[in-house]
Amino acid sequence: MALALDIERVEDYLLHPDAHPDLECLDESGTNRDWRLAFDPDSYTCTTGGMTVDVSESTEGNRAAEAVLDEFMNLLAIDVGSFDCSFARETIGVFYESRVAVLSDADFDIFCKLFVLRFLKNGLEIAEAVPSFDLDQLELMVESIGRLIIFLNEVIQPMGSRISSSGRDSVVGIATSALLHDLGGVMLGLNASARAYLFRKKCGISDGKQRNYEEYLFKNFDQFVLFARQVLGSNLKLAQGVCEFSDVVVRDALEPGLLKCADQFPGYELRVFDECDDIDALMAESGFINLVCDTALVARIDPDMIGLTVFNDSKNPIKAFNRTLGRGEGEKKISVIVNVEKFGEDCIAIFIRDSGIGISYDQQRDHLTEVALGKQSRGEPLSLVEELLLSEYWRDAVPPRVLNRQLLKRGVSLAGGTGIGLHLSMVIIEQIHNGRISVYDHPEFGAGVRIILPAINGDDPVERGMVVTDALAKAEVEDLPCLSVA
Repeated sequence: MALALDIERVEDYLLHPDAHPDLECLDESGTNRDWRLAFDPDSYTCTTGGMTVDVSESTEGNRAAEAVLDEFMNLLAIDVGSFDCSFARETIGVFYESRVAVLSDADFDIFCKLFVLRFLKNGLEIAEAVPSFDLDQLELMVESIGRLIIFLNEVIQPMGSRISSSGRDSVVGIATSALLHDLGGVMLGLNASARAYLFRKKCGISDGKQRNYEEYLFKNFDQFVLFARQVLGSNLKLAQGVCEFSDVVVRDALEPGLLKCADQFPGYELRVFDECDDIDALMAESGFINLVCDTALVARIDPDMIGLTVFNDSKNPIKAFNRTLGRGEGEKKISVIVNVEKFGEDCIAIFIRDSGIGISYDQQRDHLTEVALGKQSRGEPLSLVEELLLSEYWRDAVPPRVLNRQLLKRGVSLAGGTGIGLHLSMVIIEQIHNGRISVYDHPEFGAGVRIILPAINGDDPVERGMVVTDALAKAEVEDLPCLSVA
């Protein structure tokens, strides 16, 4: 059925797509579905679940929830040597039924939001207490990692699951599952390697396998712990609506997440270069995540947020490839390149591209049309782009840049995921750093992401935004490295 469209509204959108509300971020009640963005940074309120709750200070309405949360956080002392997981889960279950489940709806809602903020803060404190790698002090470091693992997997996750399964709140379940997905695996792997090394050392075993464990720990320990701090820190700041700009060596901010990305997918390896004269040659070598970034490149950014953004946008093409051509064919891999360069006089550019299957504009149009039809059948509100895609007259007229922009919207995914990653990238790059992010389709090398960030010393958002706008205005498309727009 053809939809009646306001022609002036359509033309305005096609000229200024970013000026229109992002309805894909909202559910049918107008509530933001991404838990990190459900916290209003202006007033530190949370609007998840159709309620608005002040979590910025200890008000009378918050005290009941805060008291219960304090009890919970003090309930289990994290002693790695004597911690009993079965006893802890049973204790958490009893505590939930007797103290949390009986809270009023308003207090329960406050408890859930405070729970997310508190576990991010406490988890970050535990991660920051992990010492730098020292093979002679490995037992001490294993204990430090163990505290983080127990806190996340045996304290936070069980409580989060109970809250999520209650049907009264979805934010906690989403938050715990999303964070533990990235953190739990890397910490457990690091812990297992360290314990295996210590066990073999006590048994007097010294062979090639032991040297591999030692090399793995030397290479990854500090970077993986730093990655844990980045994930916890960036999510805490996103939820609180704050950021911490500092003059950062860009490569130092990107390397931990990319190392974790390579470790997450079997058969991949991270390679780091100061410069590269032949990007195409790197692209031809499958099974590598390549970071090309001069150590002299410095920018005023929040390193945790930028590190999380590049991590998300670098793992997406590998996930997409594995879910299509790569599944069940372990020998097939792609190449991912993260190329960081100066962009004009006052900006840096991060180009993330891959040798995967790409995303044709016809595929984008068909997928987004299916999403729109599904929403229409459920009676959900449609964005203007979705109305255009369901219009026989306008469907083929929607330009590629508008389709690409849709991939940055919450809930739009071509890789079978939730779509949160690219949308969070847009929030971090454009709203927080005053930069610009775009998705493009390379005719030969698959899909890609281009990020432009201001590299000036000031924190004024207007000034930062202007230097990015000026740099983009001066740049010619054919001069952009690693970019060819179809």
